[in-house]
Amino acid sequence: MSKKEKKIFLCSVVWGEEYIEYFENFCLKSLLDKNIYKSNKTTLNIYCLENEFKKIINLQNIKKISRLITINYFFLKEKKNQNKYKYLFIYQKKLIGIAKEKKYDHFIFCYPDTIFCN
Repeated sequence: MSKKEKKIFLCSVVWGEEYIEYFENFCLKSLLDKNIYKSNKTTLNIYCLENEFKKIINLQNIKKISRLITINYFFLKEKKNQNKYKYLFIYQKKLIGIAKEKKYDHFIFCYPDTIFCN
Protein backbone atom coordinates (compact mmCIF):
# COMPACT_ATOMS: atom_id res chain seq x y z
CA MET A 1 0.00 0.00 0.00
CA SER A 2 1.50 3.34 -1.04
CA LYS A 3 1.27 6.50 1.00
CA LYS A 4 -0.65 9.40 -0.47
CA GLU A 5 1.78 12.13 -1.41
CA LYS A 6 1.06 15.27 0.58
CA LYS A 7 0.41 18.61 -1.11
CA ILE A 8 2.94 21.13 0.19
CA PHE A 9 2.49 24.90 -0.15
CA LEU A 10 5.77 26.77 0.31
CA CYS A 11 5.47 30.54 0.15
CA SER A 12 7.39 33.75 0.56
CA VAL A 13 7.05 37.49 0.23
CA VAL A 14 10.21 38.98 -1.26
CA TRP A 15 11.00 42.59 -2.09
CA GLY A 16 14.10 44.73 -2.04
CA GLU A 17 17.66 44.03 -3.05
CA GLU A 18 18.78 42.76 0.35
CA TYR A 19 15.87 40.33 0.77
CA ILE A 20 16.26 39.00 -2.77
CA GLU A 21 19.90 38.26 -1.95
CA TYR A 22 18.92 36.55 1.32
CA PHE A 23 16.23 34.56 -0.50
CA GLU A 24 18.79 33.28 -3.01
CA ASN A 25 21.64 32.59 -0.59
CA PHE A 26 19.78 31.27 2.44
CA CYS A 27 16.23 30.10 1.79
CA LEU A 28 16.52 28.71 -1.73
CA LYS A 29 20.02 27.34 -1.22
CA SER A 30 18.96 25.45 1.90
CA LEU A 31 15.82 24.08 0.21
CA LEU A 32 18.00 22.67 -2.55
CA ASP A 33 20.34 21.00 -0.06
CA LYS A 34 18.31 17.76 0.10
CA ASN A 35 15.39 19.51 1.76
CA ILE A 36 13.07 19.52 -1.24
CA TYR A 37 12.28 16.75 -3.68
CA LYS A 38 10.77 16.69 -7.10
CA SER A 39 7.00 16.62 -6.84
CA ASN A 40 4.09 17.99 -8.78
CA LYS A 41 2.27 18.34 -5.44
CA THR A 42 4.74 20.88 -4.03
CA THR A 43 4.54 24.52 -5.04
CA LEU A 44 6.60 27.57 -4.15
CA ASN A 45 4.38 30.66 -4.17
CA ILE A 46 6.13 34.02 -4.23
CA TYR A 47 4.78 37.52 -3.83
CA CYS A 48 7.20 40.11 -5.26
CA LEU A 49 7.24 43.55 -6.82
CA GLU A 50 6.58 43.50 -10.54
CA ASN A 51 9.72 45.50 -11.26
CA GLU A 52 11.83 42.88 -9.38
CA PHE A 53 10.20 39.84 -11.00
CA LYS A 54 12.80 39.50 -13.76
CA LYS A 55 15.64 39.54 -11.24
CA ILE A 56 13.94 36.86 -9.13
CA ILE A 57 13.20 34.48 -12.02
CA ASN A 58 16.84 34.77 -13.08
CA LEU A 59 18.25 33.75 -9.70
CA GLN A 60 20.41 30.64 -10.07
CA ASN A 61 18.60 28.76 -7.30
CA ILE A 62 15.12 29.68 -8.59
CA LYS A 63 16.09 28.12 -11.90
CA LYS A 64 17.20 24.94 -10.11
CA ILE A 65 14.08 24.70 -7.96
CA SER A 66 11.81 25.34 -10.94
CA ARG A 67 13.07 22.03 -12.38
CA LEU A 68 11.84 20.23 -9.25
CA ILE A 69 8.57 21.90 -8.29
CA THR A 70 6.04 24.42 -9.60
CA ILE A 71 6.63 28.08 -8.83
CA ASN A 72 3.75 30.58 -8.85
CA TYR A 73 4.33 34.33 -8.78
CA PHE A 74 2.01 37.04 -7.53
CA PHE A 75 2.64 40.77 -7.56
CA LEU A 76 2.67 43.06 -4.56
CA LYS A 77 0.99 46.43 -4.79
CA GLU A 78 3.36 49.28 -4.06
CA LYS A 79 3.12 50.13 -0.38
CA LYS A 80 2.22 53.71 0.38
CA ASN A 81 3.23 54.91 3.83
CA GLN A 82 2.37 51.52 5.29
CA ASN A 83 4.15 49.79 8.14
CA LYS A 84 6.23 46.96 6.60
CA TYR A 85 4.85 44.40 9.08
CA LYS A 86 1.26 45.29 8.28
CA TYR A 87 2.15 45.16 4.58
CA LEU A 88 3.70 41.71 5.04
CA PHE A 89 0.68 40.53 7.06
CA ILE A 90 -1.69 41.40 4.20
CA TYR A 91 0.18 39.17 1.75
CA GLN A 92 0.75 36.37 4.23
CA LYS A 93 -3.01 36.31 4.79
CA LYS A 94 -3.60 36.13 1.01
CA LEU A 95 -1.17 33.20 0.72
CA ILE A 96 -2.89 31.35 3.55
CA GLY A 97 -6.21 31.87 1.73
CA ILE A 98 -4.81 30.43 -1.51
CA ALA A 99 -3.45 27.36 0.32
CA LYS A 100 -6.79 26.76 2.07
CA GLU A 101 -8.76 27.23 -1.14
CA LYS A 102 -6.60 24.70 -2.97
CA LYS A 103 -6.66 22.31 0.01
CA TYR A 104 -2.95 21.86 0.60
CA ASP A 105 -1.94 19.44 3.36
CA HIS A 106 0.98 21.54 4.62
CA PHE A 107 1.64 25.27 4.61
CA ILE A 108 5.21 26.51 5.10
CA PHE A 109 6.02 30.20 5.12
CA CYS A 110 9.62 30.78 4.03
CA TYR A 111 11.10 34.10 5.03
CA PRO A 112 13.95 35.11 2.72
CA ASP A 113 16.44 34.38 5.49
CA THR A 114 14.88 31.05 6.50
CA ILE A 115 17.32 28.16 6.56
CA PHE A 116 16.09 24.59 6.26
CA CYS A 117 18.30 21.72 7.36
CA ASN A 118 18.08 17.93 7.52
